[in-house]
Amino acid sequence: MPDTAGSCKRRTLGSNFGELEAVIHKNVADALAENTGAGDSVAPLVDGNHVAGATIIAEQSIVLAGQPWVDQLFARLDDSIVIDWYIGDGETAETGDVICKLVGQAEALRRGERTALEFLRTLSAIATTVARHITARDSGTARSLNASEALQHLNRAQQYAVRCGGGEDYLIGLQTPGITPVDIAMVFRID
Repeated sequence: MPDTAGSCKRRTLGSNFGELEAVIHKNVADALAENTGAGDSVAPLVDGNHVAGATIIAEQSIVLAGQPWVDQLFARLDDSIVIDWYIGDGETAETGDVICKLVGQAEALRRGERTALEFLRTLSAIATTVARHITARDSGTARSLNASEALQHLNRAQQYAVRCGGGEDYLIGLQTPGITPVDIAMVFRID
């Protein structure tokens, strides 16, 4: 897969950082409202004062995308959570690689688990698909990759993921023949 480490941030964040940051905040707020709106039935069973560690592990080869969303998610849940990223956006993680480790209140880690994986899986699927398409074309750039219109609320996030995968533009849908998003497998393990 192409080496896109850091390029998604440079190409996406640039002068539009404020816009992307606002989108990240909105995406995280919406996801938290959806996933925990009626309350989390499991998180309260965990001792809120217990400090725990968690690890996110790749279960297949991927191009990572979504780090800013996960950072914002856990900052909202508990700003004392520490996240140590071993693989950054635009970098390739192989099966079994530790993507990041988190330390913080067990309840907050548990409340953010599903949402964090949803962001990472969705955005990494786009980045991985773009990277594989670029490799298959052997061109070094992708000028015609887009993310599905079905996820309009993540439109800007998907543009970010396309860039993490090495793409440059955002013109047609991933539903285009030959452009099939991959399923991404990751595990969130609380120690």
